[in-house]
Amino acid sequence: MNGNAKLKIGDYVRISPFVLINTAGLDIRQNFRQRTHRKIPTTIEDGVWINSGAIINPGVTIGQNSTIGAGAVVTKNVPPNEFWVGIPARRSDFLTNKWYNQGS
Repeated sequence: MNGNAKLKIGDYVRISPFVLINTAGLDIRQNFRQRTHRKIPTTIEDGVWINSGAIINPGVTIGQNSTIGAGAVVTKNVPPNEFWVGIPARRSDFLTNKWYNQGS
């Protein structure tokens, strides 16, 4: 995690090993000699699980109760209750009661 801008992490969030959470990015619109880092807040809401090796890019909000798969690269906002995987990350499934009741 880098602390260049505000990083909000909600309650009951699980962050697995080797996760990278960015809160700043290089402004590539500028001439390469004058490029500066832009600070962009990032939010992880309550109940999120981020699996090993995932990368969360600056400015992203991960919605409540969502899961990010191992190695995923999150480049845009993730709505609540969704499972996202891949590079770039995309929705794989909705997290509904079927997920929570499998062990019953």
